[in-house]
Amino acid sequence: MKNQKDQFVSKIIENLDRVKVSDWEGYTIPEMLPKNVFSNNNYQGINVLSLYIDCLINKYAVPYFGTFKNIKDAGGRLKKKSVGSPIVFFKFLYQHQKTKKKISQKFYTELSEDRKNEYDIIPIVKNHYVFNIANIENVDEIDLDLEFESEDINMNDNCESFINQVEKKGGLKLLREQYNNTAFYNFVEDHISIPKKSFFKSQNLFYTTIFHEMIHWTGYEKRLNRKLVAYDMDPKSYSNEELIAEMGAMLMGLQFGYSDHILNSIRYLKNFLAHTKKEDRVESLHGAFYQSKKAKKFIENIIKC
Repeated sequence: MKNQKDQFVSKIIENLDRVKVSDWEGYTIPEMLPKNVFSNNNYQGINVLSLYIDCLINKYAVPYFGTFKNIKDAGGRLKKKSVGSPIVFFKFLYQHQKTKKKISQKFYTELSEDRKNEYDIIPIVKNHYVFNIANIENVDEIDLDLEFESEDINMNDNCESFINQVEKKGGLKLLREQYNNTAFYNFVEDHISIPKKSFFKSQNLFYTTIFHEMIHWTGYEKRLNRKLVAYDMDPKSYSNEELIAEMGAMLMGLQFGYSDHILNSIRYLKNFLAHTKKEDRVESLHGAFYQSKKAKKFIENIIKC
């Protein structure tokens, strides 16, 4: 039995050394310029860098922000424990050299050049905090003009029916349309979080990403009990779980006619095998493949009930 390797696993092993982990393609849309979504103005200077870094750290899907006042005035509510992102705001004071009287920028620009020389231009730096729209609890209730670089993808009726049945019959809690750029399964609260469909590059990536998280969901203690852990607690177990989930997603994707993601999945798998000895890779992949098939079967049995 050990020599009769499953064709699926064998193909993966055959390709592992032919792909680069660095070629892995993310599943969400490309970056956009940070902007205040209420004023529609792009941020400038060092604020662009600061807000991009904030998006990467907090895994926000879009760099759209607003001040606390912006959000409150629009009828929005911030989620508990929301943390603002610092920005620097530059303002200039126009002060007469002799009288010390201050005038507005508009009035200053209308002066003659001789008159302008009578004024000092004093830069003032102010710090403000803005909040990403992912922190707005009722964001869908606010009238925001959100523009994304990719249009909302079409729904696959077969996939939707399959997922809806798992939700209804299996108690799957799937939080759709989230304003983050990372899908994840929260094994503490037992729910899956999926970004908005319009954030995904394709229908293929949208559904195979959900399948990946659904396989994680089967590992919960009240289901198949794979003893899920965070990466920093046990990197080896975490990596093995990622192998199981990605293999399961590949199998489910193939079942629904999605096959063009397989090479990208192989890159993903190789990343989690990076610290596994070459001679141990076959055993690791076989073990993960067995668990992925078991997880897929578990989900299918829910539907049959």
